[in-house]
Amino acid sequence: MVKELNISNINSYYDNISWDKLENFNVSQTGKWNVRYKGKDWKNLRESIVNRGFKDSNDPSLYIALINNKYYVSDGNHRIRTLKEIYNNNYKVTVYLRHKDKVDKDVFNLKKKYYEEAYNGNKHRTTRSNRQQCTMDR
Repeated sequence: MVKELNISNINSYYDNISWDKLENFNVSQTGKWNVRYKGKDWKNLRESIVNRGFKDSNDPSLYIALINNKYYVSDGNHRIRTLKEIYNNNYKVTVYLRHKDKVDKDVFNLKKKYYEEAYNGNKHRTTRSNRQQCTMDR
């Protein structure tokens, strides 16, 4: 199902990380979820959206899950966080709305915590039980 949403209503992994930290992050991180986006990648994405706009109307590439009346990004976390930075949460996007069984809220929260710890300089340890729970990426 395709739906239009205001970005302020969409939860992403990076919502609680300052733009300054995202833009200046250059540390390699390994673990269950590698931090693949470095500072330059955030800068390039922001620059691309500012200069070329964000195309989503004909073929949305953002996948969102509705869980307990809240929206969570399952694919498009970098783009949603960048749009929030550029437009101060005042922008509408067209998204594919996935059924709640396709994205696990617990996995979303584990990944969000992982990225918050990584960008804030805390060492993240993934336990065996966490790895067993985290099956969304497989």
